Amino acid sequence: MRNTGAPRNAMIRGSIIAGCLALASDAAGFETDIWAGATPASSAAITVNWDEVGLAEGLPETIAGWVLISYERSVNCAPPRACYANSQRVYVYANCSTGAIKDIQRISMDLNGNVVAESGERTAYIPARGTVDREVVRVLCEAYGLYYGRWSRDDRDLDGK
Repeated sequence: MRNTGAPRNAMIRGSIIAGCLALASDAAGFETDIWAGATPASSAAITVNWDEVGLAEGLPETIAGWVLISYERSVNCAPPRACYANSQRVYVYANCSTGAIKDIQRISMDLNGNVVAESGERTAYIPARGTVDREVVRVLCEAYGLYYGRWSRDDRDLDGK
């Protein structure tokens, strides 16, 4: 019996990687304007409830699940206009072979835990070094023993220790 799944999976994976690389600069610009994932990782705390996270079925080296990001200062969560959040609960796909992240849903909350904004799926991209989203990818991948080949000392040691 001939295995046709492997070439198909390789083609899909190659398409995902190419798409991430082609759209990375546009998505990063979009993220800087709207998404708090571009804030410095040193100004946020990432909390993972490991019961809500796991390997994504059918997507090799990809972790999927909910992550809570709490910020030292309020961050822009527009739309709506004048929306500021102190924390965000984000459902992400983190691809450990490429270092790419894809938000499926981002729920922004104020100091009291009230939902102030919800945003849907956005384009997958490779987050910049030192950002919250890059740290989310690193934390998720390392927890599963999957390491992105481009991690640097800066990614592993953001607090200077």
